[in-house]
Amino acid sequence: MRFAPRRTSPEARPALRLVPHGDDVSTSLELISRRALVLTVGCAVLIGAAVRLSYVTAFDFPLNDGGLFFAMTRDLQAAHYRLPETTSYNSAGIPFAYPPLAFYLAAALNDVAGISLESIFRFVPLAANIAMIPAFFLLSRRLVPSRFATAAATMLLALLPRAFYWMIMGGGITRSLGFLFAVLALWAMTAAYQDRRPRFVAAAALFGALALLSHIQMAWFVAFSSGLLWFAYGRHRFGALASVSAAMGAAVLSAPWWMAVLAQHGPDPFFAAARGGDVTTNPLVVLLQFTITNELLFPAIAALGLGGVLLALGERRYILPGWLLACLILDQRAFGTVAAIPLALLGGLAVEHIWRYLHHDSGPRSQPHAPPPAVWLLPAAAAVAFSYLFLSAMVSGGRLLTAMTPGERDAMAWVAANTPASSRVLVVTEDRWYADRTSEWFPYLAERQSVATVQGYEWLEGGVFAQRLGRYRDVQDCARDTTTCLDAWSAESGIGFDYVYVPKLSPRYASSSTQDVCCAALLRSLAADARYRSVYDEDGATVFQRRGGSGITQPGWSTPQR
Repeated sequence: MRFAPRRTSPEARPALRLVPHGDDVSTSLELISRRALVLTVGCAVLIGAAVRLSYVTAFDFPLNDGGLFFAMTRDLQAAHYRLPETTSYNSAGIPFAYPPLAFYLAAALNDVAGISLESIFRFVPLAANIAMIPAFFLLSRRLVPSRFATAAATMLLALLPRAFYWMIMGGGITRSLGFLFAVLALWAMTAAYQDRRPRFVAAAALFGALALLSHIQMAWFVAFSSGLLWFAYGRHRFGALASVSAAMGAAVLSAPWWMAVLAQHGPDPFFAAARGGDVTTNPLVVLLQFTITNELLFPAIAALGLGGVLLALGERRYILPGWLLACLILDQRAFGTVAAIPLALLGGLAVEHIWRYLHHDSGPRSQPHAPPPAVWLLPAAAAVAFSYLFLSAMVSGGRLLTAMTPGERDAMAWVAANTPASSRVLVVTEDRWYADRTSEWFPYLAERQSVATVQGYEWLEGGVFAQRLGRYRDVQDCARDTTTCLDAWSAESGIGFDYVYVPKLSPRYASSSTQDVCCAALLRSLAADARYRSVYDEDGATVFQRRGGSGITQPGWSTPQR
């Protein structure tokens, strides 16, 4: 079956087609009607919303991260909506250089509508990620050749864990908005190349600016993806002008933010952020291992995407495999997230091919006398496949899509109320930094400096992030060691601390740990070491005070009030 690109103006001749030259498919060969397509996409939105809501509503606090962005939102409110020079987070002098759109939105909803920040950080990321599903549908209609493939791709995206995994967390308030606007910008850019209409160029500039004002990495995704789409559809005079106009328009619309940052800090924060990534696993290995989609069960969507790659290459539809490869090479830090878009599109092509094969309907070359399957077989197979994908999406959140418990928040509130304001606290969780919600929330909820927290330091120049990351990893190794390890870490890093904070929480991303609760060896050593004493031990955490810590000036022990 051969499909030509849709919605391209008669005079437009793309330099690179999705498929080889050939006759267009008549509408009689479409597997579903327009009404069925709309109904399927509507169901995809509802199903995607149900999956995402099941995670968000299971807790009364934002999922996983968000402490840094909470602090930045409060900083913005305290500055009466003028961009502060630095953020108060962790008393580290971190430049307030992060794209601020999400913070303005959260602050306005809090101040004007009276919605609590906790609710805003729970439901705004959720709403933006749900809205991304119909946005993806618009893009899909431009890039895949049939209604059935579009419907299948949209349903796959709704159930693809990586499409929502990092988006519905508290910190997803920036990522989800950026992802939504990035998909809309790519839809508008593709429409501009195909239809050659100025209104799509204006829309691309607007959505591109909103993506940049939400999340720099999503703006980069728009940039390199637009280049690929230009090569496929825009190699004509209007396409060149549209690309330049959209880029310039996005730059102008976002100028109030980036010009203010440049005026206060120069380009250093942007250079630091560009170099501050932490790619711990080769994305090619992740792709080959089929872990790109975060499916805990058999990675069915990843398998469908791989099948779509083979089909597309076999039929010379190079754009989607090329897009997946571009994500792998050009955006390794967010590869799994941004690759969800081409992967779902490729999966949609594979689903259509499978359906046609099972239905003996592969076009003019099909076998007219092949016996049809039983009438119930295809619907039954589709129901089983859908049920499996739905179940997989419902369980793929794992430990990461969880929130700070009341006990954990109580422990941090105790630290805020019962330790000196100048106290420096060492948080040990035995976890990886990007999954360590305790270390990120601690500076905001406990109102004390966390000497090993990594979040936010990517905006500091001079290799601060890499140094901070190395120290974080070293001290987390002490979770399986004794207090001697803490002593060595402090001496080597030159960082002192007054308290050790250990959450009663299972590590979520520590591959070497098999403990139900973190840091058992370290806790035993702390309890036996005369230089430490337990000052708090409740459901959420255990806190040890250290004799002679950097913030204790009097000899002997200070006595926090419980």
